Amino acid sequence: MQRAHLVLATLALSACASGSGGLEPVQYQPATIDRGTGVEVRVSETGSVAERAISVSPEAAWRVLPQVYQALGLEGGIVDARAMSFGNPRVTARTVGGSRVDALFRCANEGAGPSSVNRLQITFSISTTVSRGQEGESQLRTSIVAVGRPLEGTSSGQLVCISRGILEAAIERDVVAAAGG
Repeated sequence: MQRAHLVLATLALSACASGSGGLEPVQYQPATIDRGTGVEVRVSETGSVAERAISVSPEAAWRVLPQVYQALGLEGGIVDARAMSFGNPRVTARTVGGSRVDALFRCANEGAGPSSVNRLQITFSISTTVSRGQEGESQLRTSIVAVGRPLEGTSSGQLVCISRGILEAAIERDVVAAAGG
């Protein structure tokens, strides 16, 4: 059942996705979406990934990343210091960075009506990895895996949710601002 929801969500996104070319193939023909945030989010069966070059050094980006997570209400901790990866394996907050969590994600049942996503408890894991880009730039790679569970406790199970790119754009913007880029 969960796989069926995922396939439906991926197909629905593929219909409205903007083409980008040059992306490596991922199982279930991932969609690439850009919802006006300026951040392309690749969606696959395992979640979403946004990768973008920023104009600050990797050391500066890594130094401010924990502050950015804290300011957005994501908390988090070092996932892998050597890989410069920071994240939170279980976010259950109702708001993040001043936005309702249900505005940050699109869940598999969203076609059932505009208020259907409001009846879900969305839980997600998030991690951001900083790597060296070209000429002193950094590459930020933010991965998110999210699920929604009905608030009324029905036995319908969990639904796959994907990022709308808003949170990834906020992390990028805030890292650049905090690092002085």
